[in-house]
Amino acid sequence: MACLSPDQLVEFLEGRLAAEATAALEEHAQGCDACRALLAESVRAAFPESGPASRYRIVRPIGAGGMGVVYEAHDLQLHRAVALKMLRPAADAEGQRERLLREARAMARLSHPNVLAVHEVGMLGEAVFLAMELVEGRTLTAWLDEGKRSWQEILEVFLAAARGLAAAHAAGLVHRDFKPDNVLVGKDGRTRVTDFGLARTAAAPLDAGPGGAAPVVASSSLAGSPAYMAPEQMRGEPIDERADIFSFCVALHEGLFGVRPFEGETLSALERSIARGEVRNLRAAVPARLRRTVWRGLRASPSERYDSMDALIAALEQARRPAVALPLAALGAAAAVVAAFFLRSSPPPLEPDEQIRSLLAQMDKETDAARLSEMDGQLGQLIVDAQRSRDELRKRGGAAPLPPSDELDADLRSLLRKFGAETYLVPPIFKERVRSHLARLLKSPQLAEIYQRKQQYWPLLARELAAVGLPEEMGYVVWTESHFDPAARSPMGSFGLWQLTPQIARSYGLRVDAGLDERGDPVKTTRAAARLLADLLAQFGADSFMLALASYNSGEQRIQRALQKVAQEPGGFSRDKRDFWHLYRRKLLSQETSEYVPNVLAAAIVGSHPQRYGLAPGR
Repeated sequence: MACLSPDQLVEFLEGRLAAEATAALEEHAQGCDACRALLAESVRAAFPESGPASRYRIVRPIGAGGMGVVYEAHDLQLHRAVALKMLRPAADAEGQRERLLREARAMARLSHPNVLAVHEVGMLGEAVFLAMELVEGRTLTAWLDEGKRSWQEILEVFLAAARGLAAAHAAGLVHRDFKPDNVLVGKDGRTRVTDFGLARTAAAPLDAGPGGAAPVVASSSLAGSPAYMAPEQMRGEPIDERADIFSFCVALHEGLFGVRPFEGETLSALERSIARGEVRNLRAAVPARLRRTVWRGLRASPSERYDSMDALIAALEQARRPAVALPLAALGAAAAVVAAFFLRSSPPPLEPDEQIRSLLAQMDKETDAARLSEMDGQLGQLIVDAQRSRDELRKRGGAAPLPPSDELDADLRSLLRKFGAETYLVPPIFKERVRSHLARLLKSPQLAEIYQRKQQYWPLLARELAAVGLPEEMGYVVWTESHFDPAARSPMGSFGLWQLTPQIARSYGLRVDAGLDERGDPVKTTRAAARLLADLLAQFGADSFMLALASYNSGEQRIQRALQKVAQEPGGFSRDKRDFWHLYRRKLLSQETSEYVPNVLAAAIVGSHPQRYGLAPGR
């Protein structure tokens, strides 16, 4: 916008500018020295030169916003530099004073390294001033604009800001105006959240949260920066900390991708974009698991976001942490030693496939955890032997049309990369079960028909999955669930392409009643299923995406109960035990769920390589 006109200056100082015009003016003033100085002088002229504030000598204006002007000042008593925030005169002087005093009280309640410290609050006649810590540095907006930064650097700074917000929420406060301009990045490397002028304290709660903590609830008056505002806040509804989570994720998306997630020139257009979940799908070197975490925080419904800032922080920490894999050489050596021990006492040699089936049958009956672990090592060696035998037979032209071991390895690695689990260590049983399901799929007389239906629905599936940050390969859940038949119905009541139950469908906004069952609508049911899968991936982490697939089949609670049983095993819970294949080997999954995940992955391999398996890609 152009520099301030006299009329705009008067309207701004009197608080009569509309919210969108005020936001535009503030953004302009941040980058225009002339307008910032004009605002500062206009405000300063209205203040008395004596009184409690006489201990502060104003040096220069350093910022201007809807609350007033911020000066760099010198504290003549304590001989330190401070940031002095002064409330500009306004038509609603009483309301403005209360608003700034609310900021002072809110920030004074916080003592956290990632929240700007408040030194003093006082009155200048009828006006209010706030003396705060002066940070040498720049706003997060300026820090982001300084040059290209890696997603790791950006996430590190935002995580610090998130911890500041979490501290505010723990104190019973909602910020209500989180944005990059309200975050300071100091030269000392510390990130601080500031400008709590819109904060609200918790209302008297109806129900206390865990440990007696009251839920954070704010009043319904409309305030904040529209571009970062949660939809419920736009509508003037009561809000809680999940509104801050939305604003934080808007800012984080902007930091990672260079633009805010939703388009809209007006509040109503922006709210429509949010309601439709129309997040910009941008290409950038940002891990898929991080995208999914951010996008969950951008859900239109507060109930679909993270429940707390602490939960979001945990998810972001998980998203940036690569999976830990054991060295292949160490795993192979251990498997060989254990296998040798058991082979000495094995019955007369059988063919590799027969040995595998025999050992799996023994493992199904075994209950001792230590014995199962040893048998698992033997199983790994048998699987390696079986793969080697198949590869040799294939070279002689006598094997079924399955990929050789190295080709299957490449297929699985490709899938893992697309799911953001590129460092996952593939156990031998993983490949064996996928190979078994490949053989079954390729023998199906319906294969060509299923693939033809897949081609019909795949553009829809790929688009809706991408909209929530999921790879299109997740669409092969539909192959396993319904064979791409939108009218498929199970005896248990599941229905549609994705075989959603009525309860799950309703929880994701679908109508399921005597008059209408929206699970039969391919678009609506795909949109709901995509959000469900995104939530499961955010819950378990991209490196544990197979647990998310298992949860889709059996329900999240069953998988969580299985993980709880693992935690009670000797040695406790460890990262390598938070794995689908560990639960598979420990027989903590139902037979259906145990085979569900390898079946989905086998379908993904077939569907991704139609020419290899004699399927015309154009059908």
